[in-house]
Amino acid sequence: MTGSSPVQRWVGIPLLLLVALVLQAALFAYIPLFGALPELTLLVAIAVAIEEGPEWGAATGFAAGLLMDLIGALPLGVSALSYCLVCYFVGWFRDHMSDSPLAPLGVVAVATAAGQGFVLLLTTLFGQGTRGVGAMTVFLTCAYNVILGLLVLPLVHLILRPRASA
Repeated sequence: MTGSSPVQRWVGIPLLLLVALVLQAALFAYIPLFGALPELTLLVAIAVAIEEGPEWGAATGFAAGLLMDLIGALPLGVSALSYCLVCYFVGWFRDHMSDSPLAPLGVVAVATAAGQGFVLLLTTLFGQGTRGVGAMTVFLTCAYNVILGLLVLPLVHLILRPRASA
């Protein structure tokens, strides 16, 4: 499998994050799944980590988290640090993933739970509390991201991977 070109990375990833941020803030904020909202920017960062590895995963996770921190009510850097760490480990783990087509969706579920868990841990340490987020909300957010992952993972793959020449 060949890697993506620098243009695909430097143009495609920021565009993917921008679209994810707009969709998350303008559309999915009004479509809760039993009260839970998706983490679309985290999902895009996870997909980039699966495609590009730990370095690009960490950088994309940091950017996605920083964007969420800028539009959200959390202390600046909480989501950035959480998403960066989670996406680094997703990128590291990609070489150890099963060849099953369901493996990336399992990674999305676990990484979303880890990202949510880190955010909750850090906000609690900073005295912000959990803001009413419990285990059921984390589970539903994971489910929402897995459902959206059915569309996002192939889209990110299509954008970042060059087409095979005939």
